[in-house]
Amino acid sequence: YNILGIIYRRIKEYEKSQQCYIKALEINKYCASCYCNASILLTEYYDSSKGPNSNLDNLIEFYYRKSIEIDPNGCAFAYKSLANKEIEAGNYSQAITLLTTSIKIDKREGPEIVSINEYNNRGQAYQALKNYAKAIEDYKYCIKLDPNDAESYAYMAYCYFQLNRKVDACSSLNKAIQISDRVATNDRAKSYINRLISTIECY
Repeated sequence: YNILGIIYRRIKEYEKSQQCYIKALEINKYCASCYCNASILLTEYYDSSKGPNSNLDNLIEFYYRKSIEIDPNGCAFAYKSLANKEIEAGNYSQAITLLTTSIKIDKREGPEIVSINEYNNRGQAYQALKNYAKAIEDYKYCIKLDPNDAESYAYMAYCYFQLNRKVDACSSLNKAIQISDRVATNDRAKSYINRLISTIECY
């Protein structure tokens, strides 16, 4: 039922998927992956255009925490999701701990499983705590995964600037600008790059 739930979710048969997870948990209430997959389903199925839904958010969080409680080394996605909530709340140390665990789990599954978002989010958490050296390490790994990651170059430029390494800051910022000019870049990254141009004053 758990695998069938995944299949239904992937073809967007959300209600059938939900029924499969309910059945799976009736059979085995200690199925960690069932809780994890049910949370992913609810996250995808939830229509944010309808406005905030605290009850659903709480249920998603409960499922993720239940998954971790049963199997702390099973569901990397649970750690990523909870880390995002901690970042939103400004709890950066907790977010770093959660993301470090998710990265460890994904690396165990295979290097190709690790996502840029994990390293980027952890880098931003380190940056918020002014641990710029650790943030730079994570941004470098993002760039290793995607050489056209303008956002990571921009964040790295800021960290170098805070460490009084202006040459490196300008080099990273120039790279971010070059990539942004030739590759589709999200609005958040473009806005950040524009702010850095006036802050770092490389020209």
